[in-house]
Amino acid sequence: MANQIRGKYHTVTVTPTVFVGANDAGDITFLPTEIPNACYPGGTSLLKTIRVFDKDDEGLDISLLFFETKPTVEALGAAAAKFTLAGGNNTDALVQSANPLGSITIDVDGGNTVALDHTDNQTYIQSGIDMFATSNPSQSHIDAETGVPGSIYVMGIAVGTPTTIVDAYTFQFIFEVY
Repeated sequence: MANQIRGKYHTVTVTPTVFVGANDAGDITFLPTEIPNACYPGGTSLLKTIRVFDKDDEGLDISLLFFETKPTVEALGAAAAKFTLAGGNNTDALVQSANPLGSITIDVDGGNTVALDHTDNQTYIQSGIDMFATSNPSQSHIDAETGVPGSIYVMGIAVGTPTTIVDAYTFQFIFEVY
C-alpha cells in the first residue's frame, strides 16, 4: 500500500489540483489537500524536508500552509485572506478548529532550498524544517470529512505571479515519525 508508515522516516507524495491560469501574489494556488499518514493517528511527527516538483517550470516561490484539519477557505484562484496576515477574516473558532500547524515558503533562490533544473521542469528541495505535525481530529471533524486520523492538510499560496497548469506541482513530504 502506498504512503504507509514504516520505520523512522516516512515519505508522502501529494499532487494537488492546481488553479489553471494566471495567479496574483496571494492567490490560492491549490486548496487544502490531504497529506495522508503524516503521522500515526493521535501521534506526532516532524516535517523534515519538502521536495517540490515544478512540472510547469515556473521557478517561482510558493507558500505552503499546514493544518491539522481541513480549513474553510476562499475559492481556488481567489485571494487568500482567511489564514494569511493580510487581514484574515476567519473567526477565532474557525481558526482554532482548523488548528494551523505552520507555514513554509519555498524560496527557489535561497535559504535552505536546493534547486535542480531539468529540461522541462524544476525540482526544489527544502530541508532543515523541523515543523511539528499532529493529527488528532475531533469526532465532529471526522464525521464532516474535514479531518482524518493520521492526516494533515496543506494549501498553496502564490508568492509571485505564476501561470499554472492542472498538475503543475507534485510534493513529497518527508516526516520523522514518533
